[in-house]
Amino acid sequence: MEPWPDARCPLAHTAPLIRSMLTVVPALGLVVALSAAAPEPSTGRSDAASLRSCIDQTSASWTPYDDHTILVREGARAFQVTTNRCPRLADPLPRITVILAGGSLICSPRDVRLQVSDSADSIPTPCFPQSITPLTQEQARALETRKR
Repeated sequence: MEPWPDARCPLAHTAPLIRSMLTVVPALGLVVALSAAAPEPSTGRSDAASLRSCIDQTSASWTPYDDHTILVREGARAFQVTTNRCPRLADPLPRITVILAGGSLICSPRDVRLQVSDSADSIPTPCFPQSITPLTQEQARALETRKR
């Protein structure tokens, strides 16, 4: 039985198109539903292995060693933060201000902004982190013995 028994219907010529759309639309809905149910790609912060590479700022101490290297100690862990050339880091008494993008974890250079001033200067200079590298205890000790 035709959906439009009267051939005089002005839309009678569109019946095959409408039939094909009625078979495509449910299939399209299934594809959309399946893609919505697919898991999101990991941001890298939720799994335990990735969190071991993050700095918890609530317990971290930042010590500069030259104009582009900072040793960050957080509990028993150590990290090397490499910045652009930042001459204020080489000042005798640099003061590092850490500004977080959100939360207290620093997992990548995008998560933190650094500003450096000396103890007498009220205008801080921005320093831009380029990389954050976890260090072994031996690597951290070697960095600490380096002359500032």
